[in-house]
Amino acid sequence: MELFSSIAPFLLIIPLFYFLLIRPQQQQQRRTREMQDGIQARDYVLVNGGFKGQVRHVEEGSNVVTLELGKDGNKVELEVMRYAITENISATERAAAEAEKNKKK
Repeated sequence: MELFSSIAPFLLIIPLFYFLLIRPQQQQQRRTREMQDGIQARDYVLVNGGFKGQVRHVEEGSNVVTLELGKDGNKVELEVMRYAITENISATERAAAEAEKNKKK
C-alpha cells in the first residue's frame, strides 16, 4: 500500500501534463498548419519578421509563397517559405465580419 501511495502522485502528474501542456500545444500547431495550408492568392498575410503583404502566387507541391509588399509605386515581390507565415489577415477579417453579421441577427 505504501508503494501505491508514493507512486500515485507521479501517476497523476502524467495526465495533468498532457491536458495542460502537450494537448493545447498540439492543437495550436494543428491550427497553424491548417492556416498555412489554406493560404491562397490574394490573401493578406503577416510574416514572422513583421512584414504584411498580399499573396501573389502559391507554388503547388512546394512550400514557397510569393508575397507583394509595399504600396503603389514601391511594390516588391518576396518569396517566403509557407511556415514563415504567422497569420492570414484576410481570413481573420472574414471571420470577424461573419461573427459581426451573426451577432446582428
